[in-house]
Amino acid sequence: VTGVKPGGIRRLHDLLVNLISKWLRRAKITHMGGVGGFKRTCKGLFTEFVYQLPKLDPNNPAHAADLRYRQGIIPDLMLDATSIDLPENVAKMLGDRTLADMKTLAPGTVH
Repeated sequence: VTGVKPGGIRRLHDLLVNLISKWLRRAKITHMGGVGGFKRTCKGLFTEFVYQLPKLDPNNPAHAADLRYRQGIIPDLMLDATSIDLPENVAKMLGDRTLADMKTLAPGTVH
């Protein structure tokens, strides 16, 4: 999580992601991310798309911030909806895969 110092907020976020991942595994829903995923992280999921974006100019003062922004596009979970027996109208709405990203708001924290 960009800008979040290691501590309670990050642990709460990770705890929630892992709890949902465990529930997904228990329900036999194939997914990436979390402790129950077939991969523990979704890092690199968008790599091929990010590399198709225009190249960043290293001489631009915003280069470091832009690079961090591009590298920070990592969803928390990706569900493989093809592993779920869904009614046809719901399956069409979800598509083949669904991304999930956890946002945690702790008391006293500005987001």
